[in-house]
Order: sequence, then structure tokens, then C-alpha cells
Amino acid sequence: MMKRIVIFAVSAIAVFMGGCAAPHYNMERAMETVRERASFDMGCDRVSSQLLGDVVRHDVSNPSLDGEFHHSYTIREMIIGVTGCGKRASYFVRCRGQQCTSRLDAVSE
Repeated sequence: MMKRIVIFAVSAIAVFMGGCAAPHYNMERAMETVRERASFDMGCDRVSSQLLGDVVRHDVSNPSLDGEFHHSYTIREMIIGVTGCGKRASYFVRCRGQQCTSRLDAVSE
């Protein structure tokens, strides 16, 4: 019983601390991911990015096979605009933890 309480307490602290730190970290990671992708897509070394759409947060929880512990994670989605070399583009970005992926949404020259 004591072991379960300790595991629960440690898990709760980790979730709380991760929830406080994650939005800033994910935003930086999202911007970095988009700048790398846009630099390649546009053939431009100097690009700048800005948040265009609100960050949407999805909390996902999956029960384990024994039904006692739930694995949960947060997915954040946003639209980020990029400019560089006379071109503009927007990207749909999805982050789960420290992993972000981006998809070209629209281009304008």
C-alpha cells in the first residue's frame, strides 16, 4: 500500500511539473521544427516564425492492461507562420512531449 502511495505521489509531482514547464518548451521546439522545415521548403537560410493560431491542447489517457495505472500525455496543435526570402508560409504543428511535427498548410509568394 505504501509503495502505491509513493508511486502516486511521484507521478503526481512529475505531471504537475511537466504541465508547468511543457507549454514554453513545446512552443520553442515547435518554432524550431517549423523554421528548419520552412528553410528547406523555401530554399532560404534566414526565416522568422510567429504563432498565428491558438494552441489547442488535447489530454490523452490510456489505461494499462492491468487497469490500475493510466499512461497519459498531452498533444498541442498550433498554426505557425514563417517568412523569409520574399516568401510566406503557414504550417500546422503538432507536439507530443518533446517531439514536434510540422505540415505545410499554405504558401504565398
